[in-house]
Amino acid sequence: MKDLTSQDLQTLLGKIKSFLNISWQDTETDTEITDFIYSSIRFLDETAGAELDYLLTPSTEVKTTQANKLFNTMSYLGQDLLKNRIFYLREKALDDFESNYQSELVALFNYGKIYKKVNENVEQ
Repeated sequence: MKDLTSQDLQTLLGKIKSFLNISWQDTETDTEITDFIYSSIRFLDETAGAELDYLLTPSTEVKTTQANKLFNTMSYLGQDLLKNRIFYLREKALDDFESNYQSELVALFNYGKIYKKVNENVEQ
């Protein structure tokens, strides 16, 4: 898992809270969501086999190579899965997340395999 700066964490926390319709400031809630962010990033990075960029936006994309384009696709899928996994964690329904998002998780896994192969070919 890529180290998140405190600013990156605050940005992610804000995005997740917005997704969850949480508009209030509460230390307990922020701590819980922060823990969910870290565990979800670890899970999704392991699924992808790469450290994804959960703050990637179209304005920060690097589209110079096929590998970069694939990484961007993986990162956007990871962002969506991150938000939804945290929603399910808060609802104490993680087993439902894995069954409801199985096809997306498999896609992330497959993208990761292709990404690894593309990077191996680039290095040769």
